[in-house]
Amino acid sequence: MIGNRGTLVHLVIVAGLMFLGLNALADDKPVVKKEFAPLQGRWERRGLSSFGSDIGKLMTLMCGGKDRSKEKLSEVDYALEITGDVFTFGVAPGEKATAKIRPMKKPSEIDLIDSKGRVWQGLYELKDNDLKVTFSEGDWRPTKMLTKAEYGTACMHYKRVKSSKKQDAKKRS
Repeated sequence: MIGNRGTLVHLVIVAGLMFLGLNALADDKPVVKKEFAPLQGRWERRGLSSFGSDIGKLMTLMCGGKDRSKEKLSEVDYALEITGDVFTFGVAPGEKATAKIRPMKKPSEIDLIDSKGRVWQGLYELKDNDLKVTFSEGDWRPTKMLTKAEYGTACMHYKRVKSSKKQDAKKRS
């Protein structure tokens, strides 16, 4: 009798785990880590400042893979879409980078890892619908948020794009 009850308990546990696993697979929305939740969505560029010799590689990433010294860019080339921990710069397919953030640090820290494995260390500040980021060109992190770039840094200011219910419905279909 005890053996049968133990088997029944095992079956219930296995069935429950299978249900949870299948339910997670059925949901096509990516799981967003708590710290990334406030950053999700589409952002428009409001300001840009860069200064330095090697900062061009970072700016090419942040301009959707386009070299702003060789071609005229439009505002959509500076757009930012954040989904989960992936930052997509420019219009589709755009340039993608994976982010690591430390929001509890003051100022909040961010690292962007591009498709070539380069790591860009920086700081970010999120207030309501304004996102400001400051990145360095080398193996160092800026010590303060900047509104105007100092040598070896790039600063971007973004404003959140509010989507309409119609746009949200279109994305889901």
